[in-house]
Amino acid sequence: MKDGASIVTTVTFDLDGPADNASVQMNAPIEVFNFTLRDSGSFEKTWFNSIDLYNNGSVTDSDIKDFQLVAPNGDVLQTVQQKDKHVIFNLATPYSMDKGATKSFKVKVTPVTGATRTIDLQLQNNYDLLVKGQTTAHWILATADGTGTNDSSYPIGDAAGYTSMTLASGSLTLDKAADSPTTNYAVGESDVVLGKFSVKATGEDHEIRQVSFKVYTGTVETALAGSIFVKSDGQTLYSTAFAANMFSQSATAVATTSITLSTYLNLKAGETKTIELVGTIASTAVGTDTYGANMDICR
Repeated sequence: MKDGASIVTTVTFDLDGPADNASVQMNAPIEVFNFTLRDSGSFEKTWFNSIDLYNNGSVTDSDIKDFQLVAPNGDVLQTVQQKDKHVIFNLATPYSMDKGATKSFKVKVTPVTGATRTIDLQLQNNYDLLVKGQTTAHWILATADGTGTNDSSYPIGDAAGYTSMTLASGSLTLDKAADSPTTNYAVGESDVVLGKFSVKATGEDHEIRQVSFKVYTGTVETALAGSIFVKSDGQTLYSTAFAANMFSQSATAVATTSITLSTYLNLKAGETKTIELVGTIASTAVGTDTYGANMDICR
């Protein structure tokens, strides 16, 4: 008769990181939970079948997407979505480990919104990890190792300094659009794009209510005529009669004419939209007149 302890192998679970990150950027995969499985008994090969990680952070299920379980060789074993704070990898083909093997895995996720919220994965119980002996067909409860992070008891992942990821604060960036026109227009022509800009929301949804602008020329030029429009994707957000305070004879003029949009511009986190400043060339303009525009976002 054999002692069962010398037949069924033993497995340890070690959290490798990553270290806390207080400014995680959006829309790019990041590592959030790295761990190592060790067959410390060396009595039989094992199958790594599944792992159930609990997100103890404040992000919602819709703030993040595409949790990936990455194998030691870099292959993505499975991609899943968080549901009710749980991230469950249940492998259709269990991962095989040789006797005495040490294998390190990574969990990645892509944040999409939820500025200042946190991701904090934990393996709460030993039964949330399913490892099976290939010879005995017995399920094996992994022992918390603690070598990597000194987190030697369940829940694993609550040790200070590890696995807590804070999503960066939301922001808006405004740049001159790559296709902002540099072309010739006819005297008296309307719907002339004086400047085209791209605005991108990062970290959270944004609503733009106010912008400021300035129409500029390089020298003494003829002022514009008619109305000035602020548009986005063909939609008019604001229009008013062109006035002298909107005009400057310097290309470096600060966008100081502040307006409140009649229709607010909404952007989802990660979304980019264009804003155009549109006007009319006066009938008194001459062939040497040139125009451009600066813009800024107030709120």
